[in-house]
Amino acid sequence: MPSLNIRPFTPGDVAALSAWTGTPADALREDAEGREGWLAWDGAAVVGALFPWRSPDGRVRLFFERCRQDAWAPLLAQVPGPAVTTVRDATPQAVLEDLGFRPARTDRLYELPARPHDVPLPAGVEILSAADVPPVEVMALDARLRDEVPGTDGWTAAPDWFLEENHHSPYFDPECYLIARDGAENVGLIRVWNGPRPRPRLGLVGVLPGWRGQGLAAALLARVLTVWAARGADRVTAEVDAGNAASRALMARFGGMVVGTETELVREA
Repeated sequence: MPSLNIRPFTPGDVAALSAWTGTPADALREDAEGREGWLAWDGAAVVGALFPWRSPDGRVRLFFERCRQDAWAPLLAQVPGPAVTTVRDATPQAVLEDLGFRPARTDRLYELPARPHDVPLPAGVEILSAADVPPVEVMALDARLRDEVPGTDGWTAAPDWFLEENHHSPYFDPECYLIARDGAENVGLIRVWNGPRPRPRLGLVGVLPGWRGQGLAAALLARVLTVWAARGADRVTAEVDAGNAASRALMARFGGMVVGTETELVREA
């Protein structure tokens, strides 16, 4: 097989990238604007693309998605240093391990039935939409909760970025992005994204340490599942760290079924 040609992405490559991904050219142009990336070419056809993303926790995250596997090594050579990526089956995991990555953690992928539930809140706690809470408060709570999620500790988002990714996102859902408040303190959060995936996705449910063990996470999850049931959805998807017994128990309580796994792999310096 002839060697692939790896070139930095330029605006003139949008049409070829669109033909490969099936994503409209205008959407690709907007998404790739100002980002460094590389394309793998087999003759005149794109067979791989890599646009590294430095997330607010400082980690460089790589997304190969539909890349042809022979493009992984030459694309990775363009991004030296520590990096993180995820895979969902054993074959690409083995390829990436041969390229210097090691498994760091595994998520179980769940599907939760969207059914109405009536779970009481702990005494003194109220539920607010994130749309009705100052974004800086939502961001502070999000950062505190992420610090306890494996693989996202150290998350320090800038306010402008947080607003763009949350309140200003087209997938922001005020009925399913909820904040639990005890008095003047925000103590829990749940968010379910209304797209772009085929089914609604539970992005995060978390409660601060002092309010755990009181049923607050269950009450939050009950509310969003009830909303989606009323909308006619059948399932909500979620990812749970395989080592988190409390989160696995929460999924089981609401009828969650494991439908796959996702492994995070890390390449050190």
